[in-house]
Amino acid sequence: MGIRETLNQKKGAATAIAIGFLAAALGLIIWQVTATGQASGPPQLYFSADDGQTYFKADATNVPPFDHGGKQAVRAYVFKCGGKRFVGYLERYNADAHKAVLARQGKQSAPAAAPPAQPEGPGALREGKARADYGTFYGADVYGREVKRPGDKDWVPSSDFSKSAKVTNVKCPDGGGTAEPVTP
Repeated sequence: MGIRETLNQKKGAATAIAIGFLAAALGLIIWQVTATGQASGPPQLYFSADDGQTYFKADATNVPPFDHGGKQAVRAYVFKCGGKRFVGYLERYNADAHKAVLARQGKQSAPAAAPPAQPEGPGALREGKARADYGTFYGADVYGREVKRPGDKDWVPSSDFSKSAKVTNVKCPDGGGTAEPVTP
């Protein structure tokens, strides 16, 4: 007797087996989707309130600089070399960009002043028209960021591509290789 004949004769058992397989498959799918191995909640980033000497995890919606225990915290980019972690560089928004990002997130009213002057160069103007949203989106995210290495005195605007590339190109402290980024 073949499988088809057996299934036709025992329809109740065949239906139960099919339902069991479907339930197992559905359970496996739900388990894979929900079992990420990561804690639930908002995404986290690293920040530092002591010029990169130490760093901490905080909600990624924080807009640096922000107050953390009475000190100004900025974003910290953490790297690893030979198992040792360190802050490769720090990042913050300048005052105008900080206001624009907070306004976009709805955490602060939009600045009353006109947006900052649009930078010159490739992509600054599209088809002869200035971007109306420059101060609230494009400029804040691209041209309002500043970076520096821990211990450096001056912040470098991210719009100065050659200088900011030198800051963000992180090497191992011993010079023995490329630093590996670490995420929270």
